[in-house]
Amino acid sequence: GTGSLIAPTFSPKPLAFGWAAVGFPKTLPITVANPNAVSLGFISATIPAGAYTVAGDSCSGNSTIAGGTCTISVTFTPTAKSAFIATLSVVDDAGTGAPPATTTQVVSLTGTGN
Repeated sequence: GTGSLIAPTFSPKPLAFGWAAVGFPKTLPITVANPNAVSLGFISATIPAGAYTVAGDSCSGNSTIAGGTCTISVTFTPTAKSAFIATLSVVDDAGTGAPPATTTQVVSLTGTGN
């Protein structure tokens, strides 16, 4: 038979950068946990172009063991004195159905340039 996998969890979620000086990068990590009794594969971690970028990613292209964690680091570099909102999209293989059975998890990103 086939079972379904539980989606990974993210901490912190949302990822809040607070205030950051315009033009100066601020990087924060997100811990991604696999709550399943089997390994969970991660395909990609992406952010649309803008003030946020993926700075480090030990998840994408790797499998995380049952109960294990990996880390995605996000850098916020504000370009103006205003609020910036985006989403980090993480694609995993926790989906059901015909391969590639994937699901996409999203984490909100917030920060304000000052």
